[in-house]
Amino acid sequence: MIFKTVVFVYLPDDVHAVPAGTLTLNQVGNEISSKFVYGSRYTKRTNAIELDPVSLQFKAIFRRLDEEIVPRNNLHLFGAFRDATPDSWGRRVIEKQFHATQLPEIEYIKHSFDDRVGALDFRDTPTSEARKFPFNRVLNLSYILDCANKIDHDEPVPDDVLRMFNFGSSMGGARPKAVVE
Repeated sequence: MIFKTVVFVYLPDDVHAVPAGTLTLNQVGNEISSKFVYGSRYTKRTNAIELDPVSLQFKAIFRRLDEEIVPRNNLHLFGAFRDATPDSWGRRVIEKQFHATQLPEIEYIKHSFDDRVGALDFRDTPTSEARKFPFNRVLNLSYILDCANKIDHDEPVPDDVLRMFNFGSSMGGARPKAVVE
């Protein structure tokens, strides 16, 4: 199964994220391979950055505009992109939404939002809007803890709570999942 997503990056002095290139994932069972192609307009920007200074160089190394780059050291996914995907808790929440125990890697990328830590975002097309979530909500801590416990024990959870946890799952790495008062 082949999946493609456009990688956006928030650059210094830019208000909005700009498309940097296309990430292609090929997943057969649990085996994943990936490749990335920088967009020609992106690499011509004066403030463009290399998304991964090890595997995704374009400033110090001459690359053809359509060159497909693969991760170094036999990795299945570039480190910068893996860091931008949900952590294990975020993955469990997304799996709960789909009533699944494991999803293709692209599903975790597609169901995260642009509020993640870091400068990367993943979208369907170069003109797609960022997926946003309103965070200005006061949440009941005991209710949130009860729902988190239910997710942990694979028990049913209301859909609105799953959506709330999912929106907090996209930031990557360990972090708070909700703001409570």
